[in-house]
Amino acid sequence: MLKQAIEKKQISPKMLPLATAKVTGLNIRPISVFETVRNVGRYFFQIACNKTEDITMHIFKEDVPIKINAPGAVARQKTDFGDAAGYGEIGAEYFTMDAGTDISPLLKGLEDDLCHAPHWGYLIKGQLTVTYKSGGREDVHSGDLFYWPPGHTVKVNKDAEFVLFSPQHEHTPVMDHINRKLGVQA
Repeated sequence: MLKQAIEKKQISPKMLPLATAKVTGLNIRPISVFETVRNVGRYFFQIACNKTEDITMHIFKEDVPIKINAPGAVARQKTDFGDAAGYGEIGAEYFTMDAGTDISPLLKGLEDDLCHAPHWGYLIKGQLTVTYKSGGREDVHSGDLFYWPPGHTVKVNKDAEFVLFSPQHEHTPVMDHINRKLGVQA
């Protein structure tokens, strides 16, 4: 898939994610296991490429590089996981949602009827399907770190708990809009 995208000039080798890859002609030799997502063999692209079709915007815990490995403590760090520059204050949010919840109807009336706030987060438990403005879809599973760019909606496939970090001046109006749809006064 990546080789075809480069051949069609849909992306450039500069858009390769997570680690620098050596590109010789069109033969791509990953220099890190983190460039290949287990099970599906998809590649991560930098969020900055602004192409949400066919882009994986989540990362499995096991694929986050270990930065500190000490007795009784492991710290993993994925650098360059989105860019919050220009967003100002970030809010931290904890969500609990039941299977079957689809927030799409609650977003009606917003720009493109979608959430226009970017989010960085972690799915503690459950499974979600995120649909992007482009029409692309992506499943997020328990233990995944993720980034959702502006222009998305979420459906819960299995009871879910997740944490979001969002620019508060972007996401608070979306949450207020949802409360109005639910008939709740903020």
